[in-house]
Amino acid sequence: ERIALPQIWRDELDSDQPFATDANGNDLMPDQIRAPKWVVRRLSDSEGYYDDPLLFCFGRGDNTVSIDVLEGELAVAGLSIQPPAIIPTYRQYREKADKTGTAPSDFLKKVQAERPSAKSNPFLYAAFDKSSPLTEPSDPYKIKRNVIGSNWTLPGQYLEWEIEVPADGYYRIGFRYRQNTKRRMVSLRKLYIDGEVPFSEAGSLRFPYGADFKMLVPGNGEGEYLFYLTAGETHTIRLEVTLGEFADIVQGLQDMLYKLGEIRRKIIMITSVNPDLYRDYELEKEYPDMPSELKVAKDGLSDIVSRLKAISQDTKVSTRNLDDLIDQLDRFINKPYTITANLDSFGNNISSATSFLNTLREQPLELDYLVVAAPNAELPRVKASFLERVAYEAKQFLGSFLIDYSRSGADSSGSIRVWIQSGREQLCILRDLIDAYYPDNSVELKLVRSTLLQSIMGGIEPDVALGLARSDPVNLGLRGALEDLDGYPG
Repeated sequence: ERIALPQIWRDELDSDQPFATDANGNDLMPDQIRAPKWVVRRLSDSEGYYDDPLLFCFGRGDNTVSIDVLEGELAVAGLSIQPPAIIPTYRQYREKADKTGTAPSDFLKKVQAERPSAKSNPFLYAAFDKSSPLTEPSDPYKIKRNVIGSNWTLPGQYLEWEIEVPADGYYRIGFRYRQNTKRRMVSLRKLYIDGEVPFSEAGSLRFPYGADFKMLVPGNGEGEYLFYLTAGETHTIRLEVTLGEFADIVQGLQDMLYKLGEIRRKIIMITSVNPDLYRDYELEKEYPDMPSELKVAKDGLSDIVSRLKAISQDTKVSTRNLDDLIDQLDRFINKPYTITANLDSFGNNISSATSFLNTLREQPLELDYLVVAAPNAELPRVKASFLERVAYEAKQFLGSFLIDYSRSGADSSGSIRVWIQSGREQLCILRDLIDAYYPDNSVELKLVRSTLLQSIMGGIEPDVALGLARSDPVNLGLRGALEDLDGYPG
């Protein structure tokens, strides 16, 4: 009934153009623009529950296909009906006889991940990271936009890069990545080469959890995967968020929680929202299917927990929200008389499990760069040495005394001074918006913790103050400390 066809976006800057900088030399976020073009896209489930393209049943003879655009704009040049595509395994992919050539033995090319050629959403923009001197580019003092992926979590979102190789042949593809959000779990991505998944194993690449950046070269127990690329043309590499092995678990958990919510509503219809704790409502008599339905739900949740730990390959993966709900269902099955007194906690446990479900759907991942390399080429280091870390952190420490990180923008007599009291992240967002509309850097932002009263008494008050308490404007206005803007143009 509803199929999402994402628009194509890109940075306004070309991938070979450097980021614009502010007056302090910090990289600015580039504007995001739409990049419409004709593409061939197989219709798929926008929720990510079904990994393969959707299948439609057509009868023999004439069939009518209608498309209603519910939101956005869409241009359709043609419609084709095809049988389900059979994606080969990696072994079958390598055994194809038409792939010839040898990659140069020392070839290695980096592609900075924060400079994609296309993306599915405008909020997939470059961010900055100062945790490692080997993150490219890196600067201990200034903000360099050197990673991407802070919002790259939901099924269907993708990033795409372009690459060229010097000769026909098989190449490795590697990713310097960090997945430090979902503890003891993996994030999944689907890999496309020139718009197609080359082999079935590439449809669900696993990026394990880790606190620091790592290098992942996809492979199996027999070795690293090699991808056939031809010279003389520009190839596209796309990584798309997919639920993969988690799809059945997410869908099963969603169905199970919906069923538990239905069971709770049926119980409330008997007991009311505020049941009498001293009354026997005879739930097993009034709701005879309750024990069997609770057991089915408990067994289903237990199976989901087991499968989740098997996929993550870690028995210590945190499933506390589900475990608490399973334990409660077990008590309800063995001691039905405890249900009435625990209806509130039952609802809370269902809500907690729902929050876990939303977390499970998210597949976080940050990328620093991609590498395309010959099979025997030496890959770059991803972890800095002890001395490199000490030197980098020492420079950051010294910079904290020499650079005013609370200030952003020009510091001149003609600039508008704005104080903000929320946080560094909010200051950066506001700085990006100001730079987009006031490129002359006529606005100076400063992160402060002092009160306006102190600054007014000291004669160093700002022109604009943000993040104040509701009572402050009234108090200052009554004392003549505010400027009336009615007489200004605009």
